[in-house]
Amino acid sequence: MLKTSFTPSHEQYLLRLPRNFVGKKVEVIAYTEEELKTEETARQQPLNFLALNYSTKGFRFDRDEANRR
Repeated sequence: MLKTSFTPSHEQYLLRLPRNFVGKKVEVIAYTEEELKTEETARQQPLNFLALNYSTKGFRFDRDEANRR
């Protein structure tokens, strides 16, 4: 695995790969650190299930009442 960070000064960049990469399928992904931070923040937002916190203590289900029209 090869991981590197850099700040490009031009639109082109020459990437040197290790010899053991030669002849193998290699995937290259490029993104800015700002994009990564935005994605991490979006993933870290917890789901709020407190709105679904109902007490059913003392509740009785009446099937006839539920089916009345």
